[in-house]
Amino acid sequence: MKNYLNAKQINIVFLLCLLVVSGFDIYGQQINRNKPEREKWFSEQGLGMFIHLSVDVQLGGNIAHNVFASSKDYQKYYFEELPKTFNPKKFDPEEWAILAKLARMKYVVICTKHINGFCLWNTQSSDFNVMNTPFARDFLKETIAAFRKYGIAVGLYFSPNDAHVMYKQGYSLSRRSPESNISNNKELWRVTQQQLRELFSNYGKIDILFIDDPDTKNTQPVADYCWEMDPDLVITRGAMLTPELRSEGNNPLELPTAIVHKAWEACATTTAEWSYVQGTPDKSIYEILQVYFETRAKGGNLLLNVHPMSNGELPEGNIGLLRRLAIWQASNHEAVDKVVPCARPLVDGIWYTKAKDQDSVYYAFLDATDWVWRTRKAFLLSPIQGNSFTKVSVLGQDETKMQYNMDVSPSTYFALHTEGLFVSVMKSHRSYYDIKEIDRSAPPWIVIKMEKADFKTHETKIIVPDL
Repeated sequence: MKNYLNAKQINIVFLLCLLVVSGFDIYGQQINRNKPEREKWFSEQGLGMFIHLSVDVQLGGNIAHNVFASSKDYQKYYFEELPKTFNPKKFDPEEWAILAKLARMKYVVICTKHINGFCLWNTQSSDFNVMNTPFARDFLKETIAAFRKYGIAVGLYFSPNDAHVMYKQGYSLSRRSPESNISNNKELWRVTQQQLRELFSNYGKIDILFIDDPDTKNTQPVADYCWEMDPDLVITRGAMLTPELRSEGNNPLELPTAIVHKAWEACATTTAEWSYVQGTPDKSIYEILQVYFETRAKGGNLLLNVHPMSNGELPEGNIGLLRRLAIWQASNHEAVDKVVPCARPLVDGIWYTKAKDQDSVYYAFLDATDWVWRTRKAFLLSPIQGNSFTKVSVLGQDETKMQYNMDVSPSTYFALHTEGLFVSVMKSHRSYYDIKEIDRSAPPWIVIKMEKADFKTHETKIIVPDL
């Protein structure tokens, strides 16, 4: 028998190796059936709130994952004992919705069922659900109602993986076993279909669906099934790019390196975990705003995660961050709301966006971390080409009056130059600072608005003259 490959076999092996190296999905490409007009609507939402909660928040570990590859004793405790003590009795979704509204979040994505199979709604598909706990209330129904009250679009997170179904079937709990795939497990697919019908029939119009599974053998059937029920549904994960950012150690996952010319969404956490883990450090508003600017400058949405504690309240770190985001948004929202990417979104360390519905209106995001209140700084905005009609201002800031000092002008000055636009900016709005010292927990970014200006698409050699 010959022990070498023929030419056809060599070509097949080479192709498989190429697919693996290139990162191609060998399970099959995901097919995006989102309507273009619905993706356009989604791209204009800009900022959303992600909510992660499940029965194992009581244990203070990584949500849902800890039941996989566990012992039979652990699984019995997880599925049969944990529900007996799940009681987020301080749950107040209206408080969350108000915080989202203040932060100018346009949509919410609510975790309905994570990979452990615990359902946060009144389902007939499984006894492993929120109604069979001391809480005994439809978490999903109340949360959706609260966010709709404040005009916030509704999205659902759903996992085709379901450890509880596999546990009841007697299978080993692994996310990569054949039984974890709905194409190989008829009971899992039956339960999945029943759950999706409940979610899309009993809770009003669902705008967005986030399908959490890396295998398109799971996500594609779920996506197709949901598009059949509602062709106007926008599916994010499962149909578009959705990178995650968690800042794990020194190797955080990265955003796309360039502008993405179609709808996409960055998913970021307020800590390093998706669910509440006591003692996990909170991210600063500085970090979150950096991610927000970069995402919007590259054409994407930011989905920012919060995680209720086991008693149902949001932790103080989540609340504080959302309130700091709210005060920044109150002044600067127009620079991230209805905007599109510039030809070069990042130039000399400064992010830029362009107003979507206004000609020749641009925004520049200036780092004000070490900028003392009531002092000036000069900047060269090299891609901006001004003219005699150009107007420059600081968003949210009075250009005529300085608080406590009427003799000092806070006006923004600028000078036209072939190398770009030179601007002199006074930091005068009190929302950015602590009077006695620089407050690094306050929103340390100032936005410059430039009207009737042009954006240069090419690089130029910068020679900075004396100001």
